[in-house]
Amino acid sequence: MSDSHAALLRSPHPALGVAAVLLGAFLSALNTRLTSFGLADLRGGLGLTFDEGAWLTTLFSAPQLLVAPATAYVARAIGARRILMPSILGFILASAILPLLSNPPAILAVQGLRGLAVGTFLPACLTFVLQALPPRTVIWGLAAYGFDNIVAGHMAASLEGFWSDAGAWEWIIWQNLPLALVMLVLAHFGMALPPVNREALRQTDWGGPLLLGAGLALVYAGLDQGNRLDWLRSGTVLGCLAGGGVLILGFVLRMALVQASWLQLTVIRRRNILIVGGILALFGTATTPSLVVLPNYLQTVHGLRAIQVGDALIWVALPQLVLLPVTVWLLRRVDPRLTLGAGLACLGLSAWMQTGLTHDWAAPDFLPGQALQAVGQCLGITSSLVFVIGNIRDVSEAGTISGWLQIWRLLGIEAGAATIATWLRLREQLASNLIGLHVGSDNLLVAQVLQGFQARLGGAGADAEGRALTALANLVRQEATVQSNIDAFWLVAWLGVAALLLLSLTHAPHRRM
Repeated sequence: MSDSHAALLRSPHPALGVAAVLLGAFLSALNTRLTSFGLADLRGGLGLTFDEGAWLTTLFSAPQLLVAPATAYVARAIGARRILMPSILGFILASAILPLLSNPPAILAVQGLRGLAVGTFLPACLTFVLQALPPRTVIWGLAAYGFDNIVAGHMAASLEGFWSDAGAWEWIIWQNLPLALVMLVLAHFGMALPPVNREALRQTDWGGPLLLGAGLALVYAGLDQGNRLDWLRSGTVLGCLAGGGVLILGFVLRMALVQASWLQLTVIRRRNILIVGGILALFGTATTPSLVVLPNYLQTVHGLRAIQVGDALIWVALPQLVLLPVTVWLLRRVDPRLTLGAGLACLGLSAWMQTGLTHDWAAPDFLPGQALQAVGQCLGITSSLVFVIGNIRDVSEAGTISGWLQIWRLLGIEAGAATIATWLRLREQLASNLIGLHVGSDNLLVAQVLQGFQARLGGAGADAEGRALTALANLVRQEATVQSNIDAFWLVAWLGVAALLLLSLTHAPHRRM
């Protein structure tokens, strides 16, 4: 890229541009988690059935993968601002009307449009960071991206709980409006408007991005619905996974036959970048304890509401305010593989610490593990971004890398969540079965426990006996939940070890930030 063209891409106000990136990453991560945490309230408020409501999360995230491959390249050709301005306006409009709708197909369609709009935020913002910020500012843009992904995800439960308790479920969606308006202003004033690179657009093979995006979106939908519909026993899940696989295969064949300027395969084939894709997928799974396992335990065993779960999750978000500048300071001085390895080790150790879980644990008992996870996430996600960017040899590679990171981020998080959710379900069923083997009517200890429950629940009679049996069944279910959560923490700990082994196969980055 020539110096004159690079100058045209430079941000007129870098601080405003970084702030726009902050809000873009924040809105993307926040809405993904809000849709999950607030699903019951949204489903009830919008009048959706259980099955219709289950597609709200899928139709928000799958479209992001549909547009991610093309967005990163188009942002490189026409500038991030030309993509973000209409996308933000579309997101604002869709978010404004969604809570007012009552027709299920219209609701799901508008939710899909919200996903399409948000899907452009991260690839376009990352392309902006890599192309338009001064070299010394790039690391702060990457750190802001990582910071928001962590903080927003862990604030979602508190925000959802607040609006739920206030009886204002609509604001789970409408709270996005002021933030998106601010992002619109920041993007307008903080991002340059370079001339359109018509040559790059003319040479682009648009069939490739469409095949890849559609294939990834279908695979994501299959993963997201898999646990609910029992995976390959469901025609819907099987169709999504098989259809997505066929489209991705079609993309691979097309790339072998067509000279496509939009996807720089030589960049993706670099060993470091390939390996970090795998690490990001494992990293997405290793961060699930605070987003899946911990809420599952607190809600099932202790019956806590979303806002109370948020009080525990916030301890991963708050330390980021201190950890962010420390991480940037470290990354300016050491090989990012060292800080990435330290982050992965912290995540694995955090999961291992929580394998001592019992039914007596309350939210404060998780704090040491959550604090260590906070360190691991901040070090891990920022270091992985800096490491990948350190392997870029020319600014023209920014579009390819941005799309690559967005794909692995979304697929990694979803594959991790699907894996952990299925693991929890299967291990809970096994634990419940094994515990149930020792809960027989001829067992003296069981008889004594039932008598104790019956005495506390109203004395003699069929009604009291039924309630005592229900109380015992709930106790078995709670213990099975505890055991399944312990198994999930063990799985996450070993995945952290696997990520460290992958990291050992990398070499030093091409350049330092």
